[in-house]
Amino acid sequence: MEKLKASQRVEEVLEENILSGKWEEGMKMPSEGALCGEYGVSRTSVREAMRELRGRGLIETINGSGSYVRGGQIDSLSEAFRVYSVLASGEKELRDLLEMRAAIEGESAAKLALSQDEVWLNIIKEAYAEMEECKDVSKYAILDIDFHIKLLETSGNGMFLLLGQAMKARYMAYLDQVFVSNKGIWSDTLADHKLILDGILSGDATRARSAVASHLLDARERVDV
Repeated sequence: MEKLKASQRVEEVLEENILSGKWEEGMKMPSEGALCGEYGVSRTSVREAMRELRGRGLIETINGSGSYVRGGQIDSLSEAFRVYSVLASGEKELRDLLEMRAAIEGESAAKLALSQDEVWLNIIKEAYAEMEECKDVSKYAILDIDFHIKLLETSGNGMFLLLGQAMKARYMAYLDQVFVSNKGIWSDTLADHKLILDGILSGDATRARSAVASHLLDARERVDV
């Protein structure tokens, strides 16, 4: 049981390194021995973690060479979202996208509200502060997206983060439409993000989740599809 816990812990750390982009596609990973020393676990635990990551397509092991970070999983998901956007009407695609976002981002906000992890709270506060100080419309759209991606990172759920990164292009398409058509919408979206931040800082999971859902519902009304 102890070995299983150790392998899961290592798997989560390595997964975060890959999905966050800290370890880029094609990068050679540290050796088993180096990982054992860094995380203070047995070689068996490292091998179990690596086996799980290989099974999920996150890494590739080449005999006699080592293990490498695999790419393509985000690109494949992004392409799937693009194809769906072609098949679905603009209104349905937007509704489905926002429902998915509400589910994973709302849960992320709720988890952070409950954990009150100081490191992640500071990261989210800084992300909001950058949005608040921004005066450039194109940069604001990017900061808006970064806020939501960071929120998904706080969950510790690699699948949430992977989905968020894959949907990033769709986020940008809608945000560009919103801000170009109505630059005055800045104040409204900024106020929404402040409510999300306040909900998280309050420690109230329901309030944090509700703030995310309300923000995304408002986003649907702002986009003319």
